[in-house]
Parts: sequence; C-alpha cells; structure tokens
Amino acid sequence: MLRCRIHDVLSRHLELRQLRKVAQSHGRPELPELVKIDPFEAVWRVSIPNHEPRFMSVRSGAVNHEFFVVHLDAERFYHAWFKASPRIPRRRCSDCICRFQMSADYKYKWAVDGFSHGVNNPGPLAESGAHVDAGGRLCLGFTNGVTRTYWLLENHCPAFPVKVCGGDSAHLLHQTAGLVPGPTALAELFSKTNPQYV
Repeated sequence: MLRCRIHDVLSRHLELRQLRKVAQSHGRPELPELVKIDPFEAVWRVSIPNHEPRFMSVRSGAVNHEFFVVHLDAERFYHAWFKASPRIPRRRCSDCICRFQMSADYKYKWAVDGFSHGVNNPGPLAESGAHVDAGGRLCLGFTNGVTRTYWLLENHCPAFPVKVCGGDSAHLLHQTAGLVPGPTALAELFSKTNPQYV
C-alpha cells in the first residue's frame, strides 16, 4: 500500500512537471462547432486527434437561466484540475488523476460507448464547476461526467464544452481555462430558435 502511494505521488509530480512544460508552448485551440440547435437540444462537434469527431449535447430545461455552457481549453483545464486535486486522489470522486490512469476508471467503457453513437445520439455535456474555498484555494470538480471528461482528456481532445450551474462558477471556470466567448446561459443559447442541422 505504501509503495503504491509513493508511486502515485511520484507519477503526479512527473505529470505536473510535464503539464507545466506543455503550458509554456500551448496555443489556443478552436472552439467546438455548434452543429445543431433547436428549442430542445444543442449539439457540438468535438475534435479528437486521429479519430472521427465526437458529439456532445445539452438539453433545454425549466431553469435555463441558472445553467451555462463554458468551452474549455482541454490542456489548460487538465493542468488546473490536476493542480487543484490532492496528491493522493480520493476514490470515486471528482479529483483529477494522471492521464495514463484515466482509461482504468471503472466506468471508462461506458464513456467509450457513450461517444460512439454519432450526431443523432450525442453524449451529454459533463456538469462541472469552480469555486474558491475559505482558504483562497481554487477548487474544480464535477457533479456529473467525470469519466466522460477522462475519455476526452485521455484522447487529447483540444477543446470541449461543459455545463455549469451558476454564473459565478461559470465565470470562474472560464477565467481558469475557458475559451472566447465566455459563458453562455442556456436561456440565451436556446433563444436561437431556428433549427440548424449538420
């Protein structure tokens, strides 16, 4: 057990050092493309290097004014999430693990399947957020979709959208790792009522 923990701490140290190097030369990726929007659902095409694109969606609901879409620079987000997580991640929570460990997540095969159905059955956006704790420390996490996010990061997706509850959380997440434009409320997104399809 102690040997495993030492290995985990060393792996995280090496991963963080690599992420710092990447951050120095990292350019801004292109936004995922909004390929469909109707009064009920918005769908984005998400690029995956050396693979067919995948599709992610968010559905309209009764509290659209409380939820936002934030487009994340995947590498910046991974770096920030990794740095904000404890050196020994807790099991079954939204702590970030090393990229090489992500495919070992117990739900990973479901993420593989969930992203395999194309534009007519897209995977739902992960539900993420950010806040600053009482000690002034940035905290990043998920209420849903950790394993989907692992799949995207493990496959080096350059950018992807997430769903965030609350304007303060959405703006802090955007400030941490977001792409222009900033957070978009679902109420604003679904005010575009003209259907568009691929």
